[in-house]
Amino acid sequence: MGYEPFSIVDVEVDEHNPRFAEPVLGQREAINALLSQGPGKLLNLAEDIAVLGQLDPINPPIVMREGSRVVVLEGNRRFAALKLLRNPDIAIAPATQKALARIRKKAIDLGQTGEGPGQVDCYVVDDRDAAQRWIELRHTGQNDGVGTDPWNSYQSAAFRPRPTAEYRAVLFVRKVLTTFADDTELVNDVRSVRDGGKFTNLARLLSRPYVRSQMMVDIKNDVVTLDPENDLAKDILCVVFHDLTTIKVDSIKTGDQQDDYIDEVVAAVSDNHREDSPDDGANTESEGEYARTTTQGGAPGGAGRGGIGDDPGQTSGSGPGDRGNQDEPIRRRKNAPKGEARIFYGLVLKNVDLRTSKLLREAQKLKIDDAAGVTAVMVRVILEMAMTDIGASRGWFAENAKLRTKFRKSLLALDPDAENSQKRDKALDMSWIKTQSGDGDGLAVDEMNAYVHNFMAVPTPDAVRALTTTFRPLLQRLDDFAGANPV
Repeated sequence: MGYEPFSIVDVEVDEHNPRFAEPVLGQREAINALLSQGPGKLLNLAEDIAVLGQLDPINPPIVMREGSRVVVLEGNRRFAALKLLRNPDIAIAPATQKALARIRKKAIDLGQTGEGPGQVDCYVVDDRDAAQRWIELRHTGQNDGVGTDPWNSYQSAAFRPRPTAEYRAVLFVRKVLTTFADDTELVNDVRSVRDGGKFTNLARLLSRPYVRSQMMVDIKNDVVTLDPENDLAKDILCVVFHDLTTIKVDSIKTGDQQDDYIDEVVAAVSDNHREDSPDDGANTESEGEYARTTTQGGAPGGAGRGGIGDDPGQTSGSGPGDRGNQDEPIRRRKNAPKGEARIFYGLVLKNVDLRTSKLLREAQKLKIDDAAGVTAVMVRVILEMAMTDIGASRGWFAENAKLRTKFRKSLLALDPDAENSQKRDKALDMSWIKTQSGDGDGLAVDEMNAYVHNFMAVPTPDAVRALTTTFRPLLQRLDDFAGANPV
């Protein structure tokens, strides 16, 4: 036994290949039987060999001598592809012959012969029994670690760095693990998602720009940006990773489901951050810890962060709020979200002027319920600053234009159909209606101006939430436009 080079024409495919459910007669029938089991796959293999001009060097074929013949025991598809490249007429189907001709031409155009290598190094065994173990390990799975141990989805994505959702998720996981290395609970959940078959669900979530914005995560040019000082953002991460350890793919499979899920997470964490009183039956500790609970007896509990459906006032060990005693999957929140706790909740501006993005971050430290008047003013100020930063520098309007004009010109620049109620971008629909008096009520402009200039105008928290909900899509689109169209 050992390695030897063999010419392609001197090697025969195995007519007793386990892939064949029915007996085959002759080489042509054997090769077409392999084709019939997946012509697209075998043609893809042929194209890969032809374009590269070689076979996989890691796994050489196994052959044996049988009288004057050399028979392939392992690698029959590879030799079938090589023989088809050298003689496309072996294929019975005309369509397959034409496909092989196209593959040959493509390879020749790339500087290859179009036929693949003329000879192949093979491992030679004395008989079928000598090859039995190696073929079995190759084709029958992990075999308790003796066979091939395939990579999980995280490992595959990490090995193939490219601009895919999976690779972005790899970068995100690495960033979270390094940024919050001291948070054992979060680190354990992240590793559980990474290594426990839930990584694809994370990649699916992160593929949604809206989800990333709600999580306050930015991923651009292989750079992940998190804010380790933002307690709210960290708590959202904690809940998401904890939920992903148990959540089923069907509940976050579609884009709408993913958006709904992250809205529920943000609303749940928002509720907890609004709970300032320690006298509601739960001994909550600090605003920066989401659902850190105590035992029924009052002693410190498991410090678990709850998922969607958790009750911040529930005691440790009595329900899904305690990760250490969680026997049931996290249940989705059934009641409607109560609204944002802070203006433009979770929105991170990356492309506007630095003073605007910094002001937004500072304003987001204020709770709407605690400072409705200040946050109402901040909504107007941030909107006008963002529109002026982007619009005035691009000639949409003069810097001293009226606020209503800035809204109009900005909306038309982002959506040329904004004036047409049937065609306008639905995400910007309310921004238009609330700022333009022609085919809308235009009341939001008057309302925001009043909060700044009229001391008699006293905004309620719900009024502020309505403004931030209405204009969040506009602010996000402005930032996206600035990033895609730098000046």
